[in-house]
Amino acid sequence: MTGGQIVAETLRELGADTIFSVSGNQILSIYDAAADFGLRLIHMRHESAAAYAAAA
Repeated sequence: MTGGQIVAETLRELGADTIFSVSGNQILSIYDAAADFGLRLIHMRHESAAAYAAAA
């Protein structure tokens, strides 16, 4: 398993179904694995916006 797959699987096990994120090279492996684990990905333009959206 890749690190991205481990993160995606753990998020699913914890009950997450959506990821709010700001993209970058460091997170691409999680993006690749998100679809495999049924996670919906919503790209945000700012870190604070992603945190507020996730909290809501």
